[in-house]
This record gives sequence, C-alpha cells and structure tokens, in this order.
Amino acid sequence: FGSFHRERYSLNASGPIGKFDYYTNFSRETESGFRDESAARISRVFGKLGYRPTEHTDITVSYTYVKDRLQQAGTLPLSQAAIDPKRNFTPGDFYDSETNVVRLNARHEFPFGFSVNANGFYRRLAQEQFTVFQSGRGTNNIMTESRGGVFQLNHNSQAFGLSNAFVLGSEYTRNDFGNRSLAFFPFGPSSSLRSTDEEILGLYAQDTLNLTPQLILTGGVRYDRNDLDFIDNLDAANNGSKVFHRTTPRAGLTYLVTSGMSLYFSYGQGFRVPTYNELFGSGIGPFGQGNPNLRPMRSHNYEVGAKVQVQSWGEASVALFRADVRDEIYLVCGDPSTCNFGTPANQNIPESRRQGVEATFKAKFSQYFDGMVNYTYTQATFQTDLVLNPYFVPGTPFSVPFLENVKRGDSIPLVPKNRLSVTGNYHPAPGWTVSLMGLYVSTQFHTGDEENAQPRIPGYFTLNSRIAYEQSVPGGQLSGFLMLNNML
Repeated sequence: FGSFHRERYSLNASGPIGKFDYYTNFSRETESGFRDESAARISRVFGKLGYRPTEHTDITVSYTYVKDRLQQAGTLPLSQAAIDPKRNFTPGDFYDSETNVVRLNARHEFPFGFSVNANGFYRRLAQEQFTVFQSGRGTNNIMTESRGGVFQLNHNSQAFGLSNAFVLGSEYTRNDFGNRSLAFFPFGPSSSLRSTDEEILGLYAQDTLNLTPQLILTGGVRYDRNDLDFIDNLDAANNGSKVFHRTTPRAGLTYLVTSGMSLYFSYGQGFRVPTYNELFGSGIGPFGQGNPNLRPMRSHNYEVGAKVQVQSWGEASVALFRADVRDEIYLVCGDPSTCNFGTPANQNIPESRRQGVEATFKAKFSQYFDGMVNYTYTQATFQTDLVLNPYFVPGTPFSVPFLENVKRGDSIPLVPKNRLSVTGNYHPAPGWTVSLMGLYVSTQFHTGDEENAQPRIPGYFTLNSRIAYEQSVPGGQLSGFLMLNNML
C-alpha cells in the first residue's frame, strides 16, 4: 500500500506433481492517482503447466490474462497548474485494455550435442481509448490478434579442446489489426474504420567459435521480410500494400587477456520496418498521422569495451558505443489544430547518431560495505540539415507557416548527455541491507525543440533509500523492504 490509495494484492502457488510442475499467480493493483480523475485498476492472472517426460524433454503451456482500466488526466495549462496542480482540465479520459495470451514451449535434447527449441503463441488484445479535449471528444477502439512461433536448432560441440556453438532458426508471426475511431469537432464529426493484415518472417543463423582458448569469434546473419496490407473501409483511395525485406549481419570478437580481464568488439546492423500505424495512421488525409511512403529504419551499431576483475573485491567495465541510424522514423507533428494540413506527420530523418561511453565500477570493501558507480555520456544528434514541425502561428494567415530549421549536430530532444548513479550498501547484520542511491541527470531539450532554440529542461538529482531483510526460513524464504524515494 502507499500514497494516493495505492494498493496491490498478490497470490502465488507453485510446485511439482510427479512429472508435472505448475505455477499460478493472481495480482490486483489500484490507486486513485495524484491528479483528479487519474485512478488506475490493473488485474493480472497467470498460469503455467510444465511436463518433463524425460530428462531430455521439457514442455510447458501458459496462459496470461490482463485487464487494465486507467483514467488519464489531460494536459494542464501552466496558468491552471499554478493554482491547482491536481486539477483535471479535461475530465473523462480513460484507457481500457484486455489481453489474452496462450503460449506453448518445447525443448528436446538429442545425442551428439544437438537440441531443438520450439514455441507457439496466440495473443488477443482489445483496447478502447476515450479522449476529451477543449474543442471536442473522441474514441478509438483497436482489436489485435497475433499468432506465430519460432523453431530453433542448436548444436554444441568440442574440437581439439575448443568449443563451438551453432544456432539456426526461423520465426513467423501473423498480425490482424482492426481499428474504429470517431471524433467530434466544432466543425463536425470525423470517423475511420480500418483493418491491416501483417505477415512477418525471420530466418537467422549464428556461430560462436573459440579460435583459441583466449580468442572467441561470433558471427551471425538474419533475414527479415514484412508484408503489410491496409484496407480503409470508408475511403478505398487510402488502401495500400507494403513489402519490406533486408538481410543484416553481426559479428563480435572477445579476447580473454587473463582470467579476470577481457576485451571485446562487436558490430551489428539493425532493421525496423514502419508499423501499420506509422504508415497509415488514422488515414492519409489532413487529420491522419500516416505516411505510406515511409522507408524502414536501418542502423550500423558498434561497441568496443573492456572488463576487469580487481582481485576479489572489485569489478570495472568501460564501453564505447556508436549507432549510425538511417531513415529514423520521427513523429513530426501530431496535433491537427496546429499541423500544416496535408503534411504527413511521420517522416524519415535521413541521418541521426547516438554515441558515447559507459563506465561501471563495483566494489566490496568488507562484509559490511559494498557499492557501485555508473556513468553514461550520450551524444544524440541529427546528422543532416532538415525542416521539421510545420505549423501555423495563431493570429497569422494560414499561408505563413512556422518552420523548425534543424542543423546538423543539433541534439535530439529528451536525451540527457550525462547520467551518473551511485549506490552504497551497508549490511549491519545477516539478512539486512541498508542502501542509499543517488541519481544525477543533466539538462535535456524539450520535445518539439529539435532546433535547440528554447531553454532546456533543467538537470536534476534524486536521492533514494531502501532497507531490506531477506532470510531463509523452514520451507521457504522470508523477505521485506521499506523504500523512500526522492528524499530531498
């Protein structure tokens, strides 16, 4: 239990029954929320049954049910927030979701180091979102049905005292999306009725080979194909089909300098196709966010690092990373009251980049004290000059839009450059841990300020603490904790 009438109840049961084993869980979570009409109610049921006919075969089937209802307080103008920060300026918003998932997993080990893994799933997701805004209201209903599976062949072998691990697999997913929306504006209603069929196929192979006892080479390749068919039941002119496919490699090299020190390098390519919503949105018209001409995102990812064990009391690691992204899908403008009507909201950014360094140090000073320090520096930038966010300034003619002129090197919003966390643990007695955790996050640019022209969101520091107890007792484990967040 906690503030704002937060309550959570959980019930679990598990155990073996001969060659079978089971696990069940039920949980319910509620709270009233900080803002007016921002209550939440979440219920979850999970059950899993396992069967091991032999020591080489393991089969499990599971079922998950989740029911959510979240009241969502809308955006609050600063003038109202200064008077009452808890007020809900546009009451009535809610999000309702119901999920059903069935999974079947099987694994069997064969002689000579071979094994197979297979799984299948079915998922049904029903969502309803009701939104109230100053000039109207709208409802959006989404139904999603997904089914598919993965089949993977594994082989582990030894040759000349060196190990080798090989993986070959395939996966298939079929998604059926249905969407119905209705909105009321001062100038009249707007509606949509859409459906999308999606088929996803993936083929992959990877091999991890010990070239020497100290040198490990990893190489892999993956092929992806994605077929999308979109139907607009109210306007056939919006119908469309898309096919995306790409082969992406990956490779890595690890060198074990000593038993306590290793160096590594990895390279991989990334590939993400546009989602049906990014492609078609709520239609291609003036109020839709869709852009059927979107290209898939591609990336080249590099990482080089080192890990060192400092005797028996410390461990340190450092990594340099870089991701060069092509055609990043960017939501440029999502508010039909300010967007340049007719301009697709989702656009491809030709080039962008994330690069930086991450360092971690862990130490155990004695049986009473240990701690960890982690620092990350991230530079997220646009790598091409672009024009974004066309919208009309209130009080000016519609023929004079305001444009954001983004220059190469401008920072991507909401990515802080510096992030430092420090954790200290004190163990006064067996089973007890007292922790103090500090987190510093540096300044970052606001959403929508891609040209970096506005004042930044200030950096902040938070201090949290935790007291925990954990001890083995006859028949199980006893644990408890008390946590204090944002102590300052």
